[in-house]
Amino acid sequence: MEVPPDITEVAAQAANQNITHFPWITWVWVVILSSWGGVAGYIKKVRTGRTPRFSLMELVGEIVTSSFAGVITFLLARAYHMDELLTAALVGLSGHMGSRVVYLIEGFLQKRFGLKVDVSINENPTRRDKP
Repeated sequence: MEVPPDITEVAAQAANQNITHFPWITWVWVVILSSWGGVAGYIKKVRTGRTPRFSLMELVGEIVTSSFAGVITFLLARAYHMDELLTAALVGLSGHMGSRVVYLIEGFLQKRFGLKVDVSINENPTRRDKP
């Protein structure tokens, strides 16, 4: 069994690549496949009751998040020279997972590089509490 390359080797190889060398049809299938995974995830949320009823805005948000996750997964898989079929499967799965896969990748990068990132979100940035 072949040992996967070290992340520094992958980064060095990726530095010599350009994302524009992929044909446009590749980007189309990545977005469609990851969006399909996002729609499947949304349907599952509605059926299990995690989302009470259909919401077009929530569906669009799910598709956008899933597409982003799919594109990031595609780029990582290509950087690691993974097989095209495995890449397609990972893109679809990451689309289904949506934001969860983004958090997983973020956590991996933080652990791998020893990053300490505080990602606290102010829920209402325009509101100012008076003392």
